[in-house]
Parts: sequence; C-alpha cells; structure tokens
Amino acid sequence: MLGLFARLFIGLDSGCETRRAALIAVGLAAAMAASVIALSPLKAADRPGERPSPTGQVMVVSVNAKQSKVLDVLRFKRLHSLTLALLGRPPAFDAGSKQAITAPDVIMLQEMTFSNVEILNRLLNQRSDFDYLFVATANSKTKMLVNSNTVTMVGDVEEFSDPCMPDRRYLLGRFTENASGAPFVAANIHLHRNYAGESRCRVRNVEELHAQLADETGGIIVGGDFNQRPTAEYRECDLNEETDPAPWWSMMTTPMSSGVALIDTVRESNRNAGRAMENEWTHAQRSKKDTCNGEFSYRRSRIDYIFAANASVADAHADDPGWTRYDPRIHDLSYFRYSDHRWVAARLSLIGPPRVGPPAAEPFAGGAIALSWEPVEGAAEYIVYRARKGRQYARLETTGPETLEYTDRSTEHDRTYRYAVAAVGADQTQGIESRGVFATADARGPAVRWVDPPQGAKFVNRRITIRVGFDERVAKASIESGMISLRLNGRNVPGNFNQISRRTFSFNPKNRLKKKKTYRIFVRRVDDKLGNEGPTFSSGFST
Repeated sequence: MLGLFARLFIGLDSGCETRRAALIAVGLAAAMAASVIALSPLKAADRPGERPSPTGQVMVVSVNAKQSKVLDVLRFKRLHSLTLALLGRPPAFDAGSKQAITAPDVIMLQEMTFSNVEILNRLLNQRSDFDYLFVATANSKTKMLVNSNTVTMVGDVEEFSDPCMPDRRYLLGRFTENASGAPFVAANIHLHRNYAGESRCRVRNVEELHAQLADETGGIIVGGDFNQRPTAEYRECDLNEETDPAPWWSMMTTPMSSGVALIDTVRESNRNAGRAMENEWTHAQRSKKDTCNGEFSYRRSRIDYIFAANASVADAHADDPGWTRYDPRIHDLSYFRYSDHRWVAARLSLIGPPRVGPPAAEPFAGGAIALSWEPVEGAAEYIVYRARKGRQYARLETTGPETLEYTDRSTEHDRTYRYAVAAVGADQTQGIESRGVFATADARGPAVRWVDPPQGAKFVNRRITIRVGFDERVAKASIESGMISLRLNGRNVPGNFNQISRRTFSFNPKNRLKKKKTYRIFVRRVDDKLGNEGPTFSSGFST
C-alpha cells in the first residue's frame, strides 16, 4: 500500500504547491494507507466492465470536488472515494454490453488544486480500463481529465477570463470523438459565489462565454459550477423549475450570434422523459432555515450544470452532494451516490441517425414478447436493447434497415423486461436510444390458486357449493360447464356450473352429497387470453 502513495507523489510537476505536497507525502503515507484499507474497496468482481460511449456520442461529467487545499488524510479519503465513484457510478445506458458502464470521455473539475488533480489522475489511471490525460493551463481555475482512448484534443487548450475578475481563468478545449471523427468543444467554468455587488457579472460571464463559442460549428458542451439557481424561486417551492428563470440562465439559453442556443441538459433530459426533478440538486446549505414551503429544513439548490448545443441529450442528471445523506454537515465516506461532492453527468449524441420512437411491446403465448417500431431516416441497422428490473440495458439483437420487428423468446415467465431500440447509421454512429417500454413475459396458463372445500377437508357440509379460484383471468373461450366436475367413485356428480368472475367459478351439486363419502374435484386445463394452457387440478374431501 505504501508503494501506491510513492507512485502517486513521485513524478508530479514542480511548483510550490506540489513541493509542499511532496514534503508531507512520507509522513502521510502510512496514515493514508490505513485510511484506504478502512474504506470500502470497489472489487473488480463487483464493478461492471467499462465500455466507451456509443460511436458518435460522448459522456461528460462535471465535478466540484472541493479539493482546493494541500492533501491531508481526510482529503485523500475523499479523493479516493471520488475515484471509486468515477469507476462505480450508476451505469449509464451501456451501449450493448451487459451491465457495462459508459466511461466518461471528459471530466470537468472545479475547486481542485493542480497536485490533487494529478493524484486523482494517477488513481483513476491505475484502476480504470482507460487512460486519462490531465488538461489545464498554468493559471486556469478549472481543470479537465480527458479519456485519450475515446477523444483526441485538437490544438492546444485555451483559457479565457472572467470579465469581472480577470485573474480568474476558465478552460476551453477542442476535441474529436475518435470513433466517428465528430468535432466538439468543451468549456469548463467556475463562476464566483459573490461578485461583491456587481449584479451583471453573471450575465457578463455568459456574454463572454457566448463570444468564445459563437463561431463553433461542431458540438458545444459547457459544464461547471455557476453558483446560482436556474430560477428566481427557491427549489423547495419549485421542484420542477417552472417559475421564471434567473437572468443568467435565461441569457445562457438565448441563441448566440450564430443562432445556436445552448440547452440545460439535465432539465431537457427530465422533460423528455417525463420525470420530476425533485432529486436533481447539487448544493445543500449547512444549517436549517425556515424555507418558503413552511418547513424548517436544509435549503437545497441546483447550481452545477452541463449545457450543450449542436448535440442531442441521451441522458443527464445532477446529483446531491455525495456523502451527506440527510444532514449536509455530516460526511459518511462509505456512502456516495455519484461523487464526493457535487456532480453532473450528461451523455450527448454529436452525430448519428434520429431517435427511434418508443417501440410497441406485445406479450404472446409461451413467454414471447414481440417488438415493433417505426423506421427513421438514415438507419443502416437497428439495435434492440433489453433490461431486467434493477439492471442496465444489454444488446439483445441487431436487425437490418428493413426489419422493424423482433420477437424475444429468451424470457422467463412472469418477469418484467424493459426494451429500447436505437438506430445505427452506415458510418456506425448510433442515435439516441428510444424511450424504454415495459412488457411482462407470460409462459403459463391459469392455475388453480385455491379451492373450497380445501384439499383433505373432512366433515364437509353435504350441501356444499364447490368454488374454484384461478391465479389469472380465464379466456372466455375456455369457460364452459365441463371445466369443473365433482366425482364419487369415478362417476360424475350432476350439478350446475356458474361463473362468479373471470377468475372464480363454482359448481353446485343438484342433490345433497352422501354421508361419510370421499369426493374428488377435477378442473380441466383452461387457457389465458394469450393462449397459454394451464395445468389440470384435482383435490379431495370427505363429508
């Protein structure tokens, strides 16, 4: 374990901050080693395999990691947890590999020193299946880690200044997505919390950002910490952000001089999916207050964002501060949902066919589920994805451009599946997956769930009416008088058959049953609406 810390600290770039970190490295090594051992490790067997984003798509993560001071034991614990979060975060739509994680292509970092980013970079590269490069300028407030296996930087990284605080520099880099060659630009900013009375500073920053991006023709991605809510109303009274937008947010989404407009990816993703935004927040105040909804609680806000233009949003989420659980003053390092502090992630489609509409999913006899969908322009093939409850999508089948249906016969009875379809172009770029649809496999017919009198009953009233209940509805064509019979010594007892409901039926003997005799109830096979045939049933009782 000590060797890990030696590798982390040896070879860091020179500089006052890094030299100071190196001086304390030896003293901290043993303590940090013990700390890491105490943390819950992410075992390889427990971690789904990492996979690149689908061709033509990029996964972008923005993290405000609160690592702006020289490393100590606590900060290393948090840095280590951030590494695990990047590797073990909830899987995205997995591009066709069972339970795979879509690895980040660009990680935007705020509130991190150069040395701490370098250590994070080394931790990540030691554990990830991909190689990440540290991208920054000498004076940049923000930093990036870039997946060199999936994207390539074009030219040198640039910086631009906060118009209200010129010494505050932000990053801008140009890239191509390797698999498709699609170009995109990524800008990482961290606006100041308080511009000391300069009310227009946030809007001036947006204007400067628009000026930097106005001539870009490829995908545009802007991530970072904006330190302000998107709406004038507090979150607790506007969970779905439906009130008037804050001036900076309104300006941010106003078309630039090129006519291109940035969109808020998290809001766009939730709107498209019809999801509420109750859990989309990234900041919690450390003390309780009387909030606008009349509660005394921690006020929370969404202040970290990923905006995009010239790209379609496959999925995007903002997460509450990791480790905080319900009380933002208490950090539990064994608990994190996505990150160590504040986190936003977005998967974006830069190029590819249009999104397929939600497929139709229809169950058939034998457990088969038939899927069908409408064609989209430019599709050379379609990928059918399937997921079980609580798991991520895996590639199920690939069909040709003229095949707009698929029947899934590899199902389990009574299991619910989620299906989606994505179009793939002739250049192998994949469009955004359709919205998921659900279907439950049904491979069995109706079975008797209960009978009255029950099996083995004794001293049954001789004027009993036999009642039978099934575990699902019986098809109308299967309902007939002969489906229930009562026998004594192998002979049918005459009686009347009645339907109480589509699941419950009765047989009423015409005459009183004989004393001290053993009777048997027989129920023949019946079908459900899909045509599945159920089992026969028999039971006995005595009077």
